[in-house]
Amino acid sequence: MHSRALSDAHKAEMDLLAARTANDLGQASLRAAGEVLEASRRHVRETTDMLDEKIDEVNRLRANKKVEDKEHAIKSPVRRVSLLV
Repeated sequence: MHSRALSDAHKAEMDLLAARTANDLGQASLRAAGEVLEASRRHVRETTDMLDEKIDEVNRLRANKKVEDKEHAIKSPVRRVSLLV
């Protein structure tokens, strides 16, 4: 009877160690997934910031081009007239 109790206790201890190991592996996997998620979020923020900067740059270039096109349109008829004279 004593050896049976020892055997049961040993089995329970082995089950506990297996469960702890599985729990530790699960926790490590969860931490790694959390780190990957945070890295992905950081990358999305950085990419969004870069995209916003490029959008601002494109808008500035469009505004400059619009001004240049207007200036060119104003100067073009003057050139034609001066060529005719």
